[in-house]
Amino acid sequence: MFKYPKVNYIGNKEKIAKWICDQFPIDAKTLFDAFSGGCSLSYEAKFRGLEIYTNDILKINYHIANALIQNNSTVLSKEDIEIIFSGEPFEGFMFKNYSEMFFFADECKELDLYRANIENLDSEIKKSLAFTLMRRTIDSLFDLNYISFTDEGEIIFSKRLSNDVVEFWKTYQLDKKILNEKRLSYLAYHRELLTKKDAVA
Repeated sequence: MFKYPKVNYIGNKEKIAKWICDQFPIDAKTLFDAFSGGCSLSYEAKFRGLEIYTNDILKINYHIANALIQNNSTVLSKEDIEIIFSGEPFEGFMFKNYSEMFFFADECKELDLYRANIENLDSEIKKSLAFTLMRRTIDSLFDLNYISFTDEGEIIFSKRLSNDVVEFWKTYQLDKKILNEKRLSYLAYHRELLTKKDAVA
């Protein structure tokens, strides 16, 4: 199994998952993770060979469990990625509910396109993988200094990113109309942070 991917879920047990599993009875064979959240505990228990049952009220956490716990071998192919990115952005759920609140309007329209296209993938596991990736979103990569943008809105990738992440986001670009003087000033500062983090990586 791969190392548990960072999910950034509030209250996640990633740092103590190994300790929790160490407290299980030696003969334990099954784990029922009643409030599975980002699945860090379930993932560690799966790594140790336990049979896992997850539960959570949030739909996205169902997708995380489906992608990381139920899934053992399915990956997204190049064709799947092309399906996700095909078509034109449009104003849907994300635009109507989150535009200029958590995301820029153009980002919301892109996310609405991806949400719709994910439903065209040919298996539930692939849909869950795509939604789990989408949950991280472009803002998470930006906030963690894994990406930045030029003054023209072109995406810049950190050398710390894996090739599959770069492939997933390589066509993304900011709309130059949103790059006012204040945002351009912040982007210059942000690019410096990315460069400094890459220098010590």
